Amino acid sequence: FIGGSVTARASAGDDHCFAKLTQNWLQKTFPESEMTYINQGIASTSYFAVLRLGQCLMKYDPDFVFIEFGQNDTSAAKGTNP
Repeated sequence: FIGGSVTARASAGDDHCFAKLTQNWLQKTFPESEMTYINQGIASTSYFAVLRLGQCLMKYDPDFVFIEFGQNDTSAAKGTNP
């Protein structure tokens, strides 16, 4: 999982954030699958995440990635004028 503050557990905590709940559901639904849960959420913008992708996530050579960026992106964060 990579994303902003929602992925980073915000106020939900480690066990009740959407990323962990999703991983729990996947493991229960597909018990024969081998899964490794990695949460690389950080309170930031999608622009910052692009810079972090290789260092924080792709080094694990994932087969499946969830990406969440639904908030906090502004024209300034994207490097464009308002």
